[in-house]
Parts: sequence; C-alpha cells; structure tokens
Amino acid sequence: MPSGAFANLNSIKPLKLTGGLTTIFDQTAFGLDPTAFFILSTSWSLLSCVRMHTKLIALEKGFCKFTSQLFIFVWGTFATLRRVLSLVALFIPSLGLFSLLHHFQWDQIPFWVRLKYAHSISPTDQIKLFGLNESLLWSDLDRWDYSDPNNPTAPPLSSYTLLSLKGTFLAAAGLLVIHMLAILIVKILTSPEFRKGGHLTKKLVHILENVNYATPFSDWDEGDHSIKEYKSRYSRTVREMLATFTVNILVTAVMMIPMWYTGIIFNMVLLCF
Repeated sequence: MPSGAFANLNSIKPLKLTGGLTTIFDQTAFGLDPTAFFILSTSWSLLSCVRMHTKLIALEKGFCKFTSQLFIFVWGTFATLRRVLSLVALFIPSLGLFSLLHHFQWDQIPFWVRLKYAHSISPTDQIKLFGLNESLLWSDLDRWDYSDPNNPTAPPLSSYTLLSLKGTFLAAAGLLVIHMLAILIVKILTSPEFRKGGHLTKKLVHILENVNYATPFSDWDEGDHSIKEYKSRYSRTVREMLATFTVNILVTAVMMIPMWYTGIIFNMVLLCF
C-alpha cells in the first residue's frame, strides 16, 4: 500500500494498550530481572495454593498416604492452572497482551484518500487496483465509520475483541455470578447433604471453592454407614463431581470466546492485506 494512502502519521497519536505496567517491569527487585521475579512470585503463589488444597484434603481424610497426596496435588495443579489461565485468556484480547492488537493500532490510522473523498466514497464502492481480479469493497478494507463525513470515527476496540476492557470486566463479574448459581443448582440436585441444610457460610465457601476446582460437599466415605449406603453415597458423589466438572468446563469454554473472536477478526484482516 503506498504511503500516500494513509493520513499524515505525525498527526496520529499512538494508541497504547498495555503500557500501564511498563514502569514496573523496567525496575529490578532483589537483584532479579523483573520478568524472572514475576515468574518466580507467580509460581510460588500457585504452588502455595495447590499445597494448601492438598493439605486440607489430607487432614480431612485423616489417613492419606503419599501416592494419594501426589494425585491430589496433580489434580489441584491442573484445576488451579485451568482457572488462572482461563481468567488470563479472557482479558488477553481487551488488554492487547502478546501483541495481539497491532492490526487494531494500525487501523486507528485512516486512509488519506478515504478521508479526502469521504463525501463521495460509499462503503459499498469497490476498490479498483491494477491486477486485482476479485471484488473488494471499501468496507472490507476500511473499518472507519463515515456516517458523519466531517467527523469520521475510528473502529472501537470491541470490533476486534468482541468486548471492550470495561465490558470484559463486567462480563467476568457476570460470568462469575452465573458460574456460582450453576454450581449451586448442581449441588442442590446431586448432594442430599447440601440440600438438608447446614451453615450458609459453609455452603457459600464450598461454592466458591468449586468455582476453582470440583470437590464434593460431603464425600462418600464420611460417617458410619452400611455397605449399601456407601455404594449409594459413592454413586451420588460421582454424579456430583461429573456435574461440577461439566459446569467448570463449559464456563472455561465461554471464557475462550473473546480469544476465538479476536483470532477470526485477525485472520480476516490478514486476508484483506
């Protein structure tokens, strides 16, 4: 594309998406590189979270041998990573992490010829170039809004990421509420102990825990029961865990939608150029 096709670049202020933490990462902490310190700090926090989860289950069971604790630790690790990475993935597009939105930054620079002839060029007009053998509309190449030719507006961030940064925060909060309600319904339907009553705070804490990793409200081996009752409790616990796993997986899939949408738009932009 010839340079004259764009507006004067000196008059366009660069759009910053993720510059807020730049100053922090330019500093050193305890003599460590900021990136290394961030990785070390995050890894230690995740490890502490998983170890606490393993210890709580081991204390609850009373007798929990090393191999069982190892499997609990691995399970807790994957559950914690699923939750953390899904939250990060939800905000990746709107924050422009991993340089995903350079095409959006370039799209903030309008085409000079489109600005000059904004009153006469329609979005449905075709672009005629030498050697171009396919139909290419201005709306396929230029995503600016020329409803007001005298004051055109650049495409919003949400046109690339589905949600703006504010919208992503609101969607995350709303999705958390829906997630908790879904787990509440699952527990009511699959756990008689949860339905029978108990302290409201304990139930709320259990629901919040299940947002991160699935655990039964009352495990099948708790208490003194007959063999038949143990078998029945085991079946109910399996259903409870499967239902909770399903809810968590579906919510995680929903949190991937902005990434999926941004990838589609990015591929469409590449095809245009």
